[in-house]
Amino acid sequence: MIKMRKSNYLQLSENKDREAYNLLLNCRHCLKDQLNNFISDNRIKQYQHQKLIERVDYKNGFCYRLTDKGYKEFDRQLGKENMRYHSQSIAHDIMLSYKYIQIHKENENIIWKNEEDLKSIKRDMIKELKEQGNYERMEQLERMSVPDSLYINDGISIGYDVVTDNYSNMDIQLKEEFCNEIGASFQSDRI
Repeated sequence: MIKMRKSNYLQLSENKDREAYNLLLNCRHCLKDQLNNFISDNRIKQYQHQKLIERVDYKNGFCYRLTDKGYKEFDRQLGKENMRYHSQSIAHDIMLSYKYIQIHKENENIIWKNEEDLKSIKRDMIKELKEQGNYERMEQLERMSVPDSLYINDGISIGYDVVTDNYSNMDIQLKEEFCNEIGASFQSDRI
């Protein structure tokens, strides 16, 4: 008799796994308690066992982020609603994760755009202005910066940014200008 090897394959569910994936996709790093808003400790262990997420140590403890395998597997099984957010600052991302969770708890119908999504929107706007021959507005838009995220709730758009000590007043102003350009208000929190 041939022994069948037990599959270690993890089937992702449409609901909770999608919510956990969206948190990690849009914020990059998150704490265990932040991830627990969407999935259980057991599910986190399953993700780690399958090498979908990895534990990352930093000065205040540890957090989690998706692995390359995790991005691919979640995309394959669930698809993605946003582009892959890139960041180098764990503290920044954890604060962004708190905002992401808060906003989604207040209203489950939130539309969230991360920084990479906004950069793509900005590139499309610049291309359109160039095609129209509106070079002055194009140059103004090129100087503007996108915030970390934009969320839309009941038709109201709000740009949000986690401000670090590296930001100058001009950096913040350029993010506010971009938000004004797309008809959004601007909020920030400082770490």
